[in-house]
Amino acid sequence: MKLDFVKCRTALCLWFAVFSTVTVAQDLSNSTAVATGATQPISLGNRWGAISTVLDFGAKDANFAQNFDSTAAFASALASGKDYIFVPKGKYLISSSLTIPSGVVIQFSNQARLVANANNLTFFKVASSAYGSQVRDATLDGTGKTNVTGFDLSSFRSRARIDNVRMENMDYGIVLRSLCWDIVIDNPNSQGVKYPIWIMSGSNVVDIRHPALDTYIWGVNIEGGTYPTVGVTITGGFIQNGQIGIVDKATATRIHNTYFEGNSASDIALMAAINPEVSGTLHYANVGQSAIRAVQTKGAVIKNPLMTSGSRSIGLFDVDATNVKAFAWVSPVDGVVNKPLGISAGLGWFVTTPTSIP
Repeated sequence: MKLDFVKCRTALCLWFAVFSTVTVAQDLSNSTAVATGATQPISLGNRWGAISTVLDFGAKDANFAQNFDSTAAFASALASGKDYIFVPKGKYLISSSLTIPSGVVIQFSNQARLVANANNLTFFKVASSAYGSQVRDATLDGTGKTNVTGFDLSSFRSRARIDNVRMENMDYGIVLRSLCWDIVIDNPNSQGVKYPIWIMSGSNVVDIRHPALDTYIWGVNIEGGTYPTVGVTITGGFIQNGQIGIVDKATATRIHNTYFEGNSASDIALMAAINPEVSGTLHYANVGQSAIRAVQTKGAVIKNPLMTSGSRSIGLFDVDATNVKAFAWVSPVDGVVNKPLGISAGLGWFVTTPTSIP
């Protein structure tokens, strides 16, 4: 047998070319680099050590790893002590509660989605008295499961934020209970959630900005409990297509410039509320008895609501003799003065255009 030396030499050259490029992984954590726009170098270990993705802990996109449950991976990421955890694009199955520690930012890709993989599930809870944590851009999906809650937060406080969260097809969206305070909920979005936002029992100074709530029983419920709930503010946004848009049973709630549509009972129900203030709200519907209903409420101030279109069987207001020290100023803007107001006489209500608002 004769050897073809040309072919052998070619094969050997290829072998050396391939394997000579294989290198052993190096530890670069102590190497330094200067970020664009910065002036000082920092080690790569310090630069990337505080940031992780859930993929680093074993999470898998269930669109590709079919039926893979990522609960353990998410729990490990949250317990890792990292300051910033990123959730990349994908569908992640979750079957038990995830605990948010203090001082962490959980940033979701806008194409990332957590999907309930069990009944009786709460996606997120918090460590005792957790503070300063943020959840951004999450989508939580309870489709096909029962008794699912998005967030059930006790003693969550001090610069805590829930931003741009979308919740779909579950029983409760965001629940604040037991001495939560100084919380911002910015642009919460819900579709098919029975009770999207439920605030209770001493959850004070909560700022809800630009809610987008659709198809619910009660959109926002605010009440006391063991401790009074004080100083909840709702600003802007739209709340539509439920039974009641906002139920207020708390103290010093403020509702400003929010649009309501299609609520079958009332847009705003002040139920034994103390010193609530409603201003600049817009109301549209051809269903329900009244846009704003007050029962056993003290010191309500209602300023310049607008029934933009539609009609109610009682009118813009439904205020009876159970209320005390309530005042309303209604400017003669188009669409209001021609609607019945539904205010019982002798309650100290003023329906007029004020020269100044105290």
